[in-house]
Amino acid sequence: MQYLWINYLSHEEDDPTESYVELDENRLERRRMDFYDNGMGFAYGGFFGGEAVLSKVPYPDPVHTLNRVGELEVRTISARDFESLWGRMPERPTGFLEASFF
Repeated sequence: MQYLWINYLSHEEDDPTESYVELDENRLERRRMDFYDNGMGFAYGGFFGGEAVLSKVPYPDPVHTLNRVGELEVRTISARDFESLWGRMPERPTGFLEASFF
């Protein structure tokens, strides 16, 4: 497994500002968390379900090739950091403008 932090430096208002992704051995999304400027966060995969929204396209190796100056920053993170955040995700979003998880 590989774990990623994706920072969307350039995004539309309704798009996530950052995502945390778990990749499987085929470099496909297994689980993902998306966070928005308004404090909302959504989780997909695992016990949250929603696998249909996970990317069906493998991520490149190395992932740093996704980086685009001023647009997108991708870094690997530890499994521990991913699991820590995953464990704090509510079962359902609880509302807009709430405090961030960070």
